[in-house]
Amino acid sequence: MNCCAIHGGDADPATLARVEHPRAAKPYRCCECAAVIDRGERHEHYTLLSEGGWDTYRTCLSCVEIRTHFACDGWLFGEIWNDLADEFLPNLRAGGPCLEGLSPAARARLFELHLALKAEVPHWTRAHKPDPGDKHWSHR
Repeated sequence: MNCCAIHGGDADPATLARVEHPRAAKPYRCCECAAVIDRGERHEHYTLLSEGGWDTYRTCLSCVEIRTHFACDGWLFGEIWNDLADEFLPNLRAGGPCLEGLSPAARARLFELHLALKAEVPHWTRAHKPDPGDKHWSHR
């Protein structure tokens, strides 16, 4: 099993990037799992300049932990759960070296998604995965 399940793809790196970890001034949606980031909750806020335009991404800290753990060569915003579902979750087992260092909450989140996908998806293909806004993708 490959523990580096999240990949950066062929996208050009940002020209300029700023990352902060503020408390949310209002509710936001996580760009990875679509969970609500509640007012006052800490989250990651990325501001990027690439290809002449500015982009902003807000990520819940649970997704940040999972992304940091599994992204060995970069990542694309909005794709971590697709990458994990394609390359890691089909063979997920309790314990093992790939889960060492993850918090209990992050492990639980991975197993929750794994079980939801196995219950709903007849085949492990991108076309059959639940929408990130689906209730199984938005639990924290």
